[in-house]
Amino acid sequence: MLKIDELSKMELFRGLPKEEIEEISKICEVLEYKKDDIIFHEGEDAERIFALLDGEIELYIQLSTRPDRIPLSIISMPYDTFGWTALVPPHYYTASSMCRKDTKVAAINRVDLINLIEKDPTIGMNVYKKIASVISKRLRNCRALLLKTIY
Repeated sequence: MLKIDELSKMELFRGLPKEEIEEISKICEVLEYKKDDIIFHEGEDAERIFALLDGEIELYIQLSTRPDRIPLSIISMPYDTFGWTALVPPHYYTASSMCRKDTKVAAINRVDLINLIEKDPTIGMNVYKKIASVISKRLRNCRALLLKTIY
């Protein structure tokens, strides 16, 4: 279980009331990965949403016709969220994630978090506002990458 003060720093939960953070902390676990470990692959069932605690994650897509991969984003700021598609139907990861260093993450099971959200809609409203912000940031990053590729 993650300490409440750490959980409250996470991009996804920043600014939530202490009572809501306490509920979320009960379903949060800390996982550790080694450099080059894959946390999830594009197309897999998105079972968890993550927040970086320490290390660095590369989000990328794999081209089906070539062995190349295209980096979409680097998650290097502690408490940044990735794997947001766990909370957005159809619940499949839209990119793969690889550890660029030894990495520690907070992970929350999708089903547990959705159950909590359904039990307490206030938590749900706050979490989904944060998810929208994360999605917006990723879209801006992808747009910038596309423009760099075109021009």
